Amino acid sequence: MRTRLGLENDYLLYVGDLTPRKNLARLVRAYARSKASADFDLAIVGAREFRAAEIERELSSSPCHDRIHRLGYVDSEDLRLLYAGAAAFLFPTLYEGFGLPVLEAFASGTPVLSSNTSSIPEIAGGHAVLVDPEDEVAIAEGIDRAIDYSPERLEAARVHAAQFTWERCARHTYAVYEDLIDES
Repeated sequence: MRTRLGLENDYLLYVGDLTPRKNLARLVRAYARSKASADFDLAIVGAREFRAAEIERELSSSPCHDRIHRLGYVDSEDLRLLYAGAAAFLFPTLYEGFGLPVLEAFASGTPVLSSNTSSIPEIAGGHAVLVDPEDEVAIAEGIDRAIDYSPERLEAARVHAAQFTWERCARHTYAVYEDLIDES
């Protein structure tokens, strides 16, 4: 899979749409500042969306542009393998409603760098390196910290992610509906 996708070196992973709220332009600049950029490529999975001109400029003008791989859409099997093979998952989003990619990375045994804003701290449950998503220096330093996760921390993150199941989600949603019906 890595050969087919052109990932010959070890890599860091971003998964998400290429939209301003995902903070990818700032991530690309922080990646170039990080020590990790000397040893790890950056693999970007996701479709280009509206208002992506700034992101496109950052990708093409980055001093690390030759180490950045824009993979576009990948199927679910390749995505699972990409998560599992990444040195770290990078997700410094400005806003998230839930943050499912954080849990996908944890479930794959991959360390996570993400934002200390919106829903992410609650979803991460203390298992991710959380940074101010508007601070490029903090993101760069966070990347370098994320790649040094201990095996114990990775296992704790995997156990945390296992708590989030669709069955549990359905039970909780059903309970909310029951409460609403009881109140009416």
